[in-house]
Amino acid sequence: MLRRLLVSGEFPDVSELARAGLRPDGRYHCVVSGVTDPSHARTLEQRLHAFGGVYGLVEGRLAGLTHAAPSWSDDLLVVSPATALKSLRGTYSMCTRALAAAGASLGVRLLTDLAGETALAAFPGLADTLADALLGQLDPKSTFHHEMVVTALCYLDNGGRLSATATALHIHANTVRYRLDRLVELTGADLGENPDAGRSHVLTTLHTWWALRSWIDRSAG
Repeated sequence: MLRRLLVSGEFPDVSELARAGLRPDGRYHCVVSGVTDPSHARTLEQRLHAFGGVYGLVEGRLAGLTHAAPSWSDDLLVVSPATALKSLRGTYSMCTRALAAAGASLGVRLLTDLAGETALAAFPGLADTLADALLGQLDPKSTFHHEMVVTALCYLDNGGRLSATATALHIHANTVRYRLDRLVELTGADLGENPDAGRSHVLTTLHTWWALRSWIDRSAG
């Protein structure tokens, strides 16, 4: 039944929904996990029943629907906002894409919190093109270049705050500033520190963040 609700097939009738504890006019959170091992899936399912809902393997991974969104998990869970049953196929598809975008993170991740990463991950070719255009002067084999990129990405993730970046990376704020300055010197990267640049800070930051993230991902691969 979950597969028919979330993926394809004839929509379940009222009696089938009722047997599963679902209402045709209800709104449910779609929950998608990265768990594919059947034994592990059964264990996780038992834990998730504390929040109520219906769970099962859908396309090889544990997924489910619930009135109350899970508040904790030892495994990665992507959880959507409450959605009408008729709209859940589209929601499930977004959740599976968000699961991939979440990477190696664990715990409960809201679909809405992963919206940006999920949308950007849909265009890997454009990500590579942007990274090449903005960061082409960097050497993936250079430890220092990698440190610069990691620092700049952390800097953007922390709202452009030096102290927060230094704390997150366990380094001195002066080291953060040195790495950022060297990155700008080498690449001309815009870290949002020039208010007179005449460009949208939102879009510029987005482009820079995406290029940095893509460069790191490629280097790690």
